Formats: sequence, structure tokens, C-alpha cells
Amino acid sequence: MTMTRKMLKEELVKRGLKFNEKKVVKNGEVLHAFEFETKEKDGYGVAVLLYPDDLIAMAEMCGDKMDKVVDEIIEVVSDENIPKEISSFLNKEDILKHLYIEVEKVNNNALDEIRRKCEYCEEIESFLVRKVVENDFLYMETKLKRGMLEQFKIDEEMAWKMAEKNTFAEGQILKVSFGDNTMLVATNEHGNKGAVQFLNKEMMNEIKKEYAVENLVILPSSIHECIIVPKTKDTDLGDLSRMVRDVNVSTVAEREQLANRAFII
Repeated sequence: MTMTRKMLKEELVKRGLKFNEKKVVKNGEVLHAFEFETKEKDGYGVAVLLYPDDLIAMAEMCGDKMDKVVDEIIEVVSDENIPKEISSFLNKEDILKHLYIEVEKVNNNALDEIRRKCEYCEEIESFLVRKVVENDFLYMETKLKRGMLEQFKIDEEMAWKMAEKNTFAEGQILKVSFGDNTMLVATNEHGNKGAVQFLNKEMMNEIKKEYAVENLVILPSSIHECIIVPKTKDTDLGDLSRMVRDVNVSTVAEREQLANRAFII
């Protein structure tokens, strides 16, 4: 029998878990989420969001049964798995320490978030997040709200500068060889939401210098990484844009798509 969201919800309730159902917009896509309320930690309340449709899809791919999925959810939302640094989310100095920049498709419904339009592509905008990463499996982030800046008297320009410093410190350029060609891929050390590195001007200038070009073409393969092509007189932006659109349609989930064309920086 195929697992459904309703079946998963009923099983979680039977196992004594309390949660609310809510809609969440991620990169322009509306997702169904279960919001689990945890006990307070260090005086702060923490809510864990899980996406049942993703959990069900993963279970079907791995051949997991309902009991295993529910056991894993119980483990994830347990108090022991709340990041030890959760108190940093409400401390001015540590907020600045944990600020990062991410990029996604333009979202006109993103109210009260700290966002900027991309100077290179009108389909993309950047935004600030507060992020705590304790290890490869324990990861927590939330989009920064303007009210938080006001509450802790944080200057917005300072916030962007600190976020740039933190974000670009994790930047990486991977050189992937296939045949006689080498593909440049910009991402971060986690390989997660690293496409923002095309905004890393120091890194991009180093590539321009290495390849002796004035401009680079960015192929936004997803929110996690982007492909960099040194622009020469033979570079066909139309062909590269068609490649981006084809990959989006055939390979990249909608919530992870960044733009439908290549662009020049």
C-alpha cells in the first residue's frame, strides 16, 4: 500500500506526537509542512519543521516502511537534537556571527525579510539567513526578519557585510573534468545552497584573471551550485540559456531552481 500524507499524520498522532500543519513557501513553491513544538532550551522555544511529502518520497525510494519513517521523525524532533547553539539566535553578537547570504527566485510575497535584487539577473534575489550548523546531520536556519534587526539595533548594511564575510569564507570552486574539458562549479564547503558564490567578487575576479577574460557566464544549475564559463568571443549565451532551461525541466526540482537563463557577470 502506498504511503500517504494522511496515513503518516495518523501514525504520528498514534505515537503521541503533537504538531500543527502549515503551508510554507520555499523558493516560490508552496509546501505542506508538519510543525513540531519542542520543549524550551536555554529559555527559548524551538519548533522543528518537517515536510511529509519529501519524507514519503524518500521512504518509497529506499523501500522503508511506515514504522521506520515514524521512528526517524521521533529521533529528529527529540529534545536531544536541538542545536546546542540555539540561544545564539537571540543574541546580537552571535546573530552577526551566524549571518549568511542565500539566493533564490524572486519572491514578491517575502514580507519583512532582508532581501536584495540581483544586479546580474532579474529572476534572482539574495536574502539574509541566520544559520547554525553543528555537524553534517544537525542543521538549522531561518530567514532574517527586519523586526530582528530593529529589536537588536543591528544596522542593515553591517548585517550584509557580516553575512558576506561568513558566506564567502566557505566558497569553493570545483574543477570537474570530462574528456578534454574542465567545468568550473561554484558552491560552498557543505555543497548546500552554495550557488550564492557567484556574488563572491574576489573569487570571480580570480577566475577572470586565471582565464584572462573580462567576463564570466553563470549557469545557475540550482540554488546549491552554479557552473562558471569564461566568456570568449565564441561563447553563445543563447545556447547556454537553453541548456539551463533543459536541465531545470528534466533534472532540478522546482523549489531548487534558481533561474531559467544564463547570465553574465
